[in-house]
Amino acid sequence: MGLILVRWGLVTLLSRYGFAVIARKLCAKHKLCLRLISHLSQPYSQMWVRLMSALSYQICNEKHVAQNLAIESASLCQKHGFGMKQPLGLMIEGWALADRGHGIRMMIEGQQGWRAAHGRLACTWFPAMLAECYGSIGRFEDGMSAIDEGLGLAQDTGEGFFEAELHRRKGEFSLKIMAETNLRPLPLDPRAEAETSFRRAIEIARTQDA
Repeated sequence: MGLILVRWGLVTLLSRYGFAVIARKLCAKHKLCLRLISHLSQPYSQMWVRLMSALSYQICNEKHVAQNLAIESASLCQKHGFGMKQPLGLMIEGWALADRGHGIRMMIEGQQGWRAAHGRLACTWFPAMLAECYGSIGRFEDGMSAIDEGLGLAQDTGEGFFEAELHRRKGEFSLKIMAETNLRPLPLDPRAEAETSFRRAIEIARTQDA
């Protein structure tokens, strides 16, 4: 299980620093781990490897594979009573189904369950993932609400892992909302707000050497 955790960490970092192709190649190595653990009689190990593999495939935007692994992980959680890990699988499955109405609901339910069990751990990642899903179905106002929540949590907790990404998406969504509203007056200048968000994203990324 230690190897699968290290690999997930590497996939996350490679994707974050712009090495998406290498991240996908590394992610594909999860298949070997999945074959190896299929012969084990330890359900927790089987669940954990599937869950971490689902996380890696989610980061690499491999929706179908991530969804299947999340479903398998959730099934093992339910069968063997690993309740604390089940919300994470639910969020990944919901992310994969975001273009359908119930996908967003699954993500929110999973996020609520995770926070009930783990508090503010990974507090910036989940709003960033939720905002991505809202954006994919054109719900940019809802996406902005998720982004603002994530940025508030980043300020409160000091967790900055997805802070730059949240600012980048805020800039994108500001422009999308401007395009949708057309000539309807807005309380703030979307272009100025978008520029501020993009500059802040670059500033944070440079500070983090990203």
